[in-house]
Amino acid sequence: MAGYIDALIEAHARRVEQTGFFPFTARHETSGGKPEGYSARQVMNAAAKIQLAGNRLQDAEPPLAAKLHRFAEREFRYFMDRHKGPAQVDPYLAMTLKASYDMCGRKDLLALVRKAADAAVAADASTCGGARGPMPGAQQIQLLVAAYGHFGDANYLREARKNARAAVAMFFDASSPLPKVSADPLKLPDGTPFPAFYHGAIGCDDLMYALACLAAAVRHDQPRARPSGTTNASKSSNHVRDLLNEWTSITALGPHVRHCCPGTS
Repeated sequence: MAGYIDALIEAHARRVEQTGFFPFTARHETSGGKPEGYSARQVMNAAAKIQLAGNRLQDAEPPLAAKLHRFAEREFRYFMDRHKGPAQVDPYLAMTLKASYDMCGRKDLLALVRKAADAAVAADASTCGGARGPMPGAQQIQLLVAAYGHFGDANYLREARKNARAAVAMFFDASSPLPKVSADPLKLPDGTPFPAFYHGAIGCDDLMYALACLAAAVRHDQPRARPSGTTNASKSSNHVRDLLNEWTSITALGPHVRHCCPGTS
């Protein structure tokens, strides 16, 4: 196994030497002419896992552990040199950095998470992440809840609740138990609403999970683990409904969400 890991790290190191960064571009894409690309989220996730692997191999394979640490450190430095301001770290990336910090304990990553959370506090909560769809708002709520859980600053929790109220107002209505895919209904050329695509799972499960995490935080509890293998709201509807019951029981949004989601108590 050590030989395989060593060969894999060497192969990645050669790619980095060729491109100047750790590329995350599929082979079929490069063969089709697409240039190598850099994905901050993918690289930070990989670097944290490489760092963690080095930590675990420190006693059994010291030379390999050192090589893993050097590779991870190079990628962390590359990222940090290019992401020094909160405007460059959106909530989605910040949540990846928080997960990476949890794996490897790098405090410089945590500092960027806090900067991103501070930027979220300063943003207009009524825009719900600044997009028509539910995903950005969900990510912003989760970031604020995570920042509150780690740093204990009540401002993060207060802003998360503001964002949650805006998200419910924008993305829930009485015609479906799911949030809307967008804040505005899709329409046919003649202006008629197209309800078949009005509700769906794109970002909806993320929003419902974000509300559940906020509910747990308000109760001074730990957010529950997301069900393994669930990728959309339909696959986790029972779990989400249970969590929405928890959410509606502690917020002023209860009557609104119960109206949107029959079966919540």
